[in-house]
Amino acid sequence: MTNREELAALTSAVRRTVAEKRSRYLSGKGTSPTSNKPPERLTSLPPAAAAPTNVLDAFVDDPSLSKSDRLVRLQNHIGDCQRCPLGASRIRLAFGVGNPDAKVVFIGEGPGYAEDRQGEPFVGPAGQLLDKILTATGLSRGPVNPPVNWVFIANMVKCHPMIDPSDNTKRSNDRPPTPEEMDVCSPFLFAQLRIIQPLFLVTLGNTAGRALLKTEEGISKFRGRWVDFRIDGLTARLLPTYHPAALLRNPSLKKDVWEDMKSLRAELDK
Repeated sequence: MTNREELAALTSAVRRTVAEKRSRYLSGKGTSPTSNKPPERLTSLPPAAAAPTNVLDAFVDDPSLSKSDRLVRLQNHIGDCQRCPLGASRIRLAFGVGNPDAKVVFIGEGPGYAEDRQGEPFVGPAGQLLDKILTATGLSRGPVNPPVNWVFIANMVKCHPMIDPSDNTKRSNDRPPTPEEMDVCSPFLFAQLRIIQPLFLVTLGNTAGRALLKTEEGISKFRGRWVDFRIDGLTARLLPTYHPAALLRNPSLKKDVWEDMKSLRAELDK
């Protein structure tokens, strides 16, 4: 074998090894069963948006299970997720909360300090304002009496994105998720949507709106405009609006959000 042939063979072997390690990382298996080392972490996020899709079909499309049971199975599948670096610093994964048969799903960007501790989206100050907005619109986070539209609430990513991930006890340590983090986590959000089959989606804030609309425009340019949203297995109407946290910083935005919620209410009443 010539030197060139030896080099080509060595290069091919290295590529196979890297591919095998990446496959084990994305599958959540980490290192081999005989290894005592912790799962290796990639130095950068792989483009894994489509990787889990075929696996998730089994959780989405099982007609023998109720929507509620399929959501539970999906949550169990996600488990103690370490598919991207956010899993290393978060305290609790915030899967989502609400009605498995919801007509409306609200989608934010990611859990914050309070959500990281309770494992539920929108439970901090912004979440308390969201609850008031829901009540004013005739919607609810949970079943109430008399009955109103019970919604589902989720985020683009299910783990807390932190400015300083080395210390998850810090307050004011929140940041928007990166496109790479959303690419890794969005298949799980899309699986939730495919199970629930909502008629309407409401994105809360710039990050979620831009991600689902695939636009570089800012939230002030596209909020309040209904668009058709399609993924494999779901067609819904999508309405972008401001994030409740933005309303806490700038109360003048409440008027715009109220107009958006009246538009949502009108669509629900048709």
